[in-house]
Amino acid sequence: MFYLIALSIPVFFFLALEIGLRVGGYGASYPLFIPNEAATAYLYQNPDVGKRYFFNQAEPPRSVPDYFLANKPDSALRIVVQGGSSAAGYPYYHGGSFSRMLKQRLQASYPDRHVEVINTAMAAINSYTLLDFADEIIDQQPDAVLIYAGHNEYYGALGVGSSESVGQFPGLIRLYLRLHDVRTVQLLRDGLRWIVTQFGGRGRGEAPGSTLMERMVAEQSIAYDSPIYAMGGAQFGGNLQRLLQRYADADIPVFVGTLASNERFKPFIGAPEQVPEAWSQAYRQGLSAASTGDTTAAFAALTTAIAADGTAADAFYAKARIHDALGQYDAAADAYL
Repeated sequence: MFYLIALSIPVFFFLALEIGLRVGGYGASYPLFIPNEAATAYLYQNPDVGKRYFFNQAEPPRSVPDYFLANKPDSALRIVVQGGSSAAGYPYYHGGSFSRMLKQRLQASYPDRHVEVINTAMAAINSYTLLDFADEIIDQQPDAVLIYAGHNEYYGALGVGSSESVGQFPGLIRLYLRLHDVRTVQLLRDGLRWIVTQFGGRGRGEAPGSTLMERMVAEQSIAYDSPIYAMGGAQFGGNLQRLLQRYADADIPVFVGTLASNERFKPFIGAPEQVPEAWSQAYRQGLSAASTGDTTAAFAALTTAIAADGTAADAFYAKARIHDALGQYDAAADAYL
């Protein structure tokens, strides 16, 4: 009995703390879907749901509201979209998002059905948010789910390179998301945030001078094949696998889009801070030769640079640009990639 009482003390303490916080009105829950007060037969996306994941941002991102019937009609065709800002329709939103275009196309194809395309996407989120939304989406009985995501996997909320982070261990982060409605967890999170605000520079409420995604970056440089690079891939694969399994268990078809990518963009960070002198010299020679039209010498010099440091992307990019200009598109695509 003594041991049972001793072991139960911390349980009762946290239980009393949780009840006290709730009675005192501390914290909040942010369901994905909430009733429309002006028309209670309809639900829409909670504009504050982003507060689950963005606890360091004064103004978390929001999704574009899509209203749908709380009680799904038998004849309804209901599709839910998941993803980041690209899926949300940035920078056009509203009628410019693919979800709104899809709704118009489906309504024209099936005029006798009530068509609903519900877009839950919003900026700066990644696969953790997609997985966290899954159960609430399943509750709405969609006929299919469309996923277009992956751009923000490293820097989106809770990602391995993000400033909005509770660690780099996927299992711990998924547990945190399951407990995000617990007020004791919110108290601990807010306490840690206060400490970071006091000792880490800019306060949470201050107006930043940069874009949301710029503020989300904690790890400015993530090297190819580095441990943090591998962690980002494992994070995405693990979360996506769990997400697809959850929908499969609910017998909901899922369409996963292939990401569009403009590989002609110059790398943001094209070389490590410390590169071999041999790389720098050969790279400069390659650019010089390319500027005079001597592509043979340029390819030779850039190949030498790549041999000196295969992680510096600028040499590959310069090589790709030359192939591109010569109309050698297959070789250019390989070098860009």
